[in-house]
Amino acid sequence: IKAKSKRVRQQAEARVKQERTQVMVKKVENVIRTAASEIGTPYVWGGTTPGKGFDCSGLVQHSLAQGANVRIPRTAAEQYAASVKVANGQASRGDLVFFRTHGGGVSHVGIYLGNGKFLHAPRKGKTVTVSTISGYWQDRLIGFGRIPGACKLPLPMV
Repeated sequence: IKAKSKRVRQQAEARVKQERTQVMVKKVENVIRTAASEIGTPYVWGGTTPGKGFDCSGLVQHSLAQGANVRIPRTAAEQYAASVKVANGQASRGDLVFFRTHGGGVSHVGIYLGNGKFLHAPRKGKTVTVSTISGYWQDRLIGFGRIPGACKLPLPMV
């Protein structure tokens, strides 16, 4: 009876874990879909809305809020500080990718799509787009981070 009870409990825990994983995958895809719907929206420094335009961190903040109902800080540097760091080889779809485009620290952020591509609001005169982490971007890459509640970060069992 004890062994059967343990097996039933393990099966129930496995089901809960699988359901949580499915919820997180759905959130990741919602975040990406939200960001992708803004492709072509103009870059606006300090921009945080579809109607006015976005800067890089405004796009990320908007996409996580709308796609996963997750609130994150406003600037790329604050978003980096709030993220759980991920090794470059372990980055997955929906992670944030951070760059040093000027100054000494994090100054640019995008949403990683996998396969070396990311979605972002690049700079004045450009629009929200998908770019590849190579050349210019590879040279300025700082790393990847996950935002709990909006990524594929494994969830602790309750």
